[in-house]
Amino acid sequence: MARQPFWYGAIGCLRDPFREISYLLNPQGGIGYKPLVTDRTELTFSGGSGAVWEKNSGVAVHASGTLNAGESFVYKLSATSKVIRGFA
Repeated sequence: MARQPFWYGAIGCLRDPFREISYLLNPQGGIGYKPLVTDRTELTFSGGSGAVWEKNSGVAVHASGTLNAGESFVYKLSATSKVIRGFA
């Protein structure tokens, strides 16, 4: 298998009436790279940016930018099981 760069996008959405969060939106996107790809092993690094909009009850919308980074390592033990380690 070939090493391959990739693009990604994600959006997070949260509502919590107990903490009086009307909504929290977190769209993000970025680029990643898989420097190690074999039949049993895969290593991935990624990073990007996004934004956050949070609206709390009785308060104006708060907006800010975000940076994100991640890494994951997958090792396939068999056809039906694998070990996954990563951080985001």
